[in-house]
Parts: sequence; C-alpha cells; structure tokens
Amino acid sequence: MPIWNFHANNDTTIPVSYSDSVVAGLRSAGANVIYTRYLLGGHGIWYVAYRTPLMVDWVMGQRRGVNGTNQPLLSITQPTAYSTFRTGATNLALGGTAVALGSSTTISWTNVANNSKGAALGGNAWTAAGIPLIAEQTNLIIVTDSNSSSGYSGSVTFNDTVAVSSSPARLTLTLQGTEALLNWTGGVPPLHVQWATDLIVGDWTDFLNNATPPVPLPLTNRAAFYRLVGN
Repeated sequence: MPIWNFHANNDTTIPVSYSDSVVAGLRSAGANVIYTRYLLGGHGIWYVAYRTPLMVDWVMGQRRGVNGTNQPLLSITQPTAYSTFRTGATNLALGGTAVALGSSTTISWTNVANNSKGAALGGNAWTAAGIPLIAEQTNLIIVTDSNSSSGYSGSVTFNDTVAVSSSPARLTLTLQGTEALLNWTGGVPPLHVQWATDLIVGDWTDFLNNATPPVPLPLTNRAAFYRLVGN
C-alpha cells in the first residue's frame, strides 16, 4: 500500500511523535514509506502538502500490485531488485539509486535483526558495504534517504527494504576408510567444491560443480586444501 505521510512538528492537535512511531513501525515491518515532516504549520498543513512538487504525479502514478516509479524514490538494485534475497555470506553489500527532485542527501541503512546501522556512499547512485547479518534468520535491511530539499517545503525521508535470509554453510570433515567425507549444512546453491595444493599461489580449481553433501575426497593424492564456494 503506497503511503506518503505529512505532519508538522508543531502540531498541537495530533503530536508529530504519532507519525514518527507509525512510520518507523511500518518500515520495521518491511514497508516503504515517504514521510514529509514540516517544522511549522500546525495541524492544518493539508494545503501545503498539496503544493508539494510532483505529489499529485506520485499519487496518480500508483497502480495496484505494481511498484511505483515516481519520485521521491529509493531503489535497491544490487545484489537483487527483489524484496527477498538469500545468501550464505556473513555480511552484505547493497547498491541502488535514489531520486528526489534531482537531489539526494544522506543515505543510511539499518538491519532490524541486530539493530546495526551505517552510512551509504554516494547519492543518486549509492552503495553500502559490510552490512553484518545474523545467521539462520531473516535480516530486514532498511535503506533510507533523508532529504531536506527546499522543493518539499520540509524534510522528507523515503526508503526501500530487502529481507535477507542468511544461511552460511557449516562444514565437517570425517575419515571413512580411504576417503574423507566432506559434509555441510546451509549454504545457498549452486555450491562448488574447489581444491588447491598451494594457498600462497591460490591455484584453486574445480573439484565438483553443483555439489550436494556428502562429497568423498580421496586420500591417495598429495596433501590438498578444499573449499566450498557458493553465493
């Protein structure tokens, strides 16, 4: 449900904290909300809101079941443009775009799962690296643009979210006769087993593609290092 919320800081009828709490709660539940927060204007700010540049275009651009493309708009496009993503990694890098009357100011990210926060680099094209993930649960990442462009007659924040399922692979190695069995849980297919004889050179080559556990490793060759590679 598209939402653009307007409220004045000095509203004495309905405290602005009500909107602050509702918007924060919606975003923490995975919603993408635009929030314009005026410094002045009291309770009757509807006529100011209707004069917001492009607001009518934004309203008329909404379609049931289709993500809007009218600004202000922040979009997560890397590593996926979908609202969900799976990874076996312990941290995440995101990238995307933000547009708001041609300008973008401060972009930040929050992982609701562990309450970690950080700043993104860039503006209209932004990146955010090193986002820590909690394993074995869904990490809801909120990326928010805080824009104080005078074109909105007040500060405005808008966001996009992605729900990241983190499932890192956990490996075990057991001896069985003349073989060593490589087993694991977790990870995001397709998974590949690679091997190398020299870690300094890093001469990794494929041992088995599209691997499923367990994978028998021969013990008759010279010593080797094995690793599991996935998404």
